[in-house]
Amino acid sequence: MDRRSDSPLVPDPGLLEDLIDTEAEPSDAFALPAVQLPDADSFGTLLFLTEPNTTLAVRQGRVLVKRPEQEPLSWPLAPLAAVVLLGRQRLTSGALQGLLGAGTPVHVADTRGRWLGATTPWPTPEMLDLWLLQRQRFADISFALGCAKAVVSARIRHQRENLRRRLSGTAAPIKALDQALGAAERCADIATLRGHEGNAARIYFAAQQDFIAPDLGFRGRARRPARDPYNALLSLGATILHSHVDLILRARGLLPTLGFYHQAHGRNATLASDLMEPVRHRVERVALGMLRRHQLQGEDFHSEASGAVRLSVPAKQRYIAALEREFMTPSQLHGTQTTGTLHDHLWQQSTSLMLALHGKSEFVALRYR
Repeated sequence: MDRRSDSPLVPDPGLLEDLIDTEAEPSDAFALPAVQLPDADSFGTLLFLTEPNTTLAVRQGRVLVKRPEQEPLSWPLAPLAAVVLLGRQRLTSGALQGLLGAGTPVHVADTRGRWLGATTPWPTPEMLDLWLLQRQRFADISFALGCAKAVVSARIRHQRENLRRRLSGTAAPIKALDQALGAAERCADIATLRGHEGNAARIYFAAQQDFIAPDLGFRGRARRPARDPYNALLSLGATILHSHVDLILRARGLLPTLGFYHQAHGRNATLASDLMEPVRHRVERVALGMLRRHQLQGEDFHSEASGAVRLSVPAKQRYIAALEREFMTPSQLHGTQTTGTLHDHLWQQSTSLMLALHGKSEFVALRYR
């Protein structure tokens, strides 16, 4: 959590030892309670394990999850497109063999959601075909613009909702965001769309100045470097959220470095930057709430010689824990009756993009309101 930006990326020597547990085979797969998975689409279903110290095994065509001091869970192996281990999980040797034999990749991420690797060859031939299709479709200006409008419109709607919780619907910033939303939905090219998104962001963050104590020095969004506590929280939160979105895309088989809206640079996961736009407001809501409730205060931050503001280690831990609770809290999407975690919704959004790439439906960005 406190790794310096210039420190080498050294794998934890205990990771493999913790990951592979050869003595944790449950005795009877069919004695465990079965969990009903939602109907899988043609691309399969994602099993995302976030609870620490769980053990995953495969017996008789079923995936078994043993949890500390809780009843084990059981899923059929057949519809699973991928398994994702977030944090300190364990695989039995039987699970590793069973999942490899079924062609089901196991993706391993750290506690912040940063992708570390997968158990199966990556990319597979099917992934290469998908990547070629992804490149062809994103090169189609009309298709890319449609996808970009979807994520930007969702972003502005959620900005409006975050403000509406504290302002009346007739307040000037709300009206200005309504105008920005209409302009974004009518625009004819991505460059113009970026302009409308930037305008909406200025309106949104200018209005948030009234919600933050003046002594915290927030004067609008500033990324590099963050020069006040709120911006420091937003930047760290965006990094964590980006990692989660990137992980889902890799589990889905999409090429994270090839996007339709943000401009590619280096090895950055551009598609993750695109698909995190509809859910950025969840990070902003957590950061703002912790400042307003004084769960984080000025003394939890320090300024560096460069002018950048950083969180103390204890404050960073509290903030990350709050973000993880937000990500794991079930919520309901607009127009639906079912609830799901952030990972459920990100998987659903990536599925929508997959269907759109194959010409089966239009891409639908996540929308909560």
